[in-house]
Amino acid sequence: MDLDLTRLLMREIIIPADVERQSAMDAQTAVIFDGFAQLVDQERQAGRIAPRFEPVLVGRTIFAIYYFGLLRWLSGRIDHEGLLAHLRRELTTVFDLG
Repeated sequence: MDLDLTRLLMREIIIPADVERQSAMDAQTAVIFDGFAQLVDQERQAGRIAPRFEPVLVGRTIFAIYYFGLLRWLSGRIDHEGLLAHLRRELTTVFDLG
């Protein structure tokens, strides 16, 4: 893994260089949030997720869990298997899936 390139990419995602880039990142993030929210809504309607879980909030929470796990993996703090275990553990805990 090229950590210098990874750091540059993550810095650009977190703190874009200009307003145009910020708008593009906001649009991409909105697509991700909406996609997660749609999945959550489908699972909720199918009875696999409790009705108390609001799709947009859950979508943002899933993204945050993934994003911060990804940062830990990219920084070398955990390996790929550790990332997957971390994601499973956090999602199971937050959404009481155990």
